[in-house]
Amino acid sequence: MQAGCEIFQPWISLSFTIACLLFLFIASSIIYLHIFVVHYAMRNDEMSTGI
Repeated sequence: MQAGCEIFQPWISLSFTIACLLFLFIASSIIYLHIFVVHYAMRNDEMSTGI
C-alpha cells in the first residue's frame, strides 16, 4: 500500500500544480482581455463624442 501511495503522490501534486497554473493563466488572460476591451471601448466612445 505504501509503495503505491509513493508512486501516485508525484502525479497528484504535478497535476494539481498544472491545474493551478492553467487556472492562473486563464484568469489573467481574461482580466487582460477585459481591461483591453474596456479601454478600447472608452477610447472609441471618446473619439465618437469628440467628433
